Amino acid sequence: MKGEIIMKKIFYIILITIIGIVFLSVGPVFASQRVIVPYVIHGNGWSTGVVVTNLENEPIDNIRITFVHTDGNFDGTDDRAELGDFDNYEMKVSSLQDLYNGTLPEGQYSLYIYHLDDEQRFGVAVFITNNVTGISGYGFQQFYSETF
Repeated sequence: MKGEIIMKKIFYIILITIIGIVFLSVGPVFASQRVIVPYVIHGNGWSTGVVVTNLENEPIDNIRITFVHTDGNFDGTDDRAELGDFDNYEMKVSSLQDLYNGTLPEGQYSLYIYHLDDEQRFGVAVFITNNVTGISGYGFQQFYSETF
C-alpha cells in the first residue's frame, strides 16, 4: 500500500514536470507578416527597385529585407537590410543597392520582406531596370503580405 502511494506521487511529479516543460517550450505565438519576391537582380547594369507600403491604419515596426541566393542560402546579417518603422499607410521607395548601402553583391536573388511583431499587412511592388541599356520594366510585380 505504501509502495502504491509512492508510485502515484512519482507518477504525478513526472506528469506535472512533462506538462510544465511542454507549456514552457511552446512560448508565445506571434502573428508576423511576410512577402516572398521570387526574383530580383543586381549587376551588369541591372538593378531592382522596391516599393513597400503599409496597408493598414496602424504603424508597423521595423520591416526588414533579407536576400536569398539562388542556391537557397543566405549569409546572415550581411544579407539583411532594415527598412525601419512605417507610419499608417506610409510608402517607401528605394533601390536594393541603396538599401544595402552599396554592399549588395552582384547576382540574382529572392527577397524575404517581413516584420515580426504585428499582424499589419503591407504591400510590395518590385521593378527591374537596366541603367546601361535603358531597358526597364519587366512590369511591376505586386505582392501582398501573408501571415507566417
